[in-house]
Parts: sequence; C-alpha cells; structure tokens
Amino acid sequence: MTRKKQPHPRLPLTVPLQIPTWWTPNQALAVLEMVDHLRDTIWRCYESQLLTEYRNQLKQAAADHAEQDPDDLPF
Repeated sequence: MTRKKQPHPRLPLTVPLQIPTWWTPNQALAVLEMVDHLRDTIWRCYESQLLTEYRNQLKQAAADHAEQDPDDLPF
C-alpha cells in the first residue's frame, strides 16, 4: 500500500493559476506547446501507473453506475 505524501507545512495546498488575457497568439501557442511537452513527459515517466489508475477509475464508475437505483435515473 502506498502512503499519501503530506503537503509541505509552509506551502499552500494548491497554487492558483492565473492566465493573462493579454498574451499574443504566439505566446499562447508557446505555452500550449510547453503544456503538451509536460504532459508527454509525465506520461513517459508514469505510463503504467496512469493506465492502472484509469482502469481503477473506470471500474469504480461502472460499479457506481451498477449500484444506481433505476428509480433515481434522471429520465
């Protein structure tokens, strides 16, 4: 079993991300390219763990759906 890492006591739990509305299209494209590169790098490092997590989430969603009472359906 993997223990969850605890946040650093002097850092906030989240970091707000504010995106400027004044970027040029070229600057926005550069940021998107960087995000794509970051995503690809994370995928290469964690591919098997990510696939396992995706499977677990899909199984849980399917189990949640199977447990749903037909009378509670929105239609």
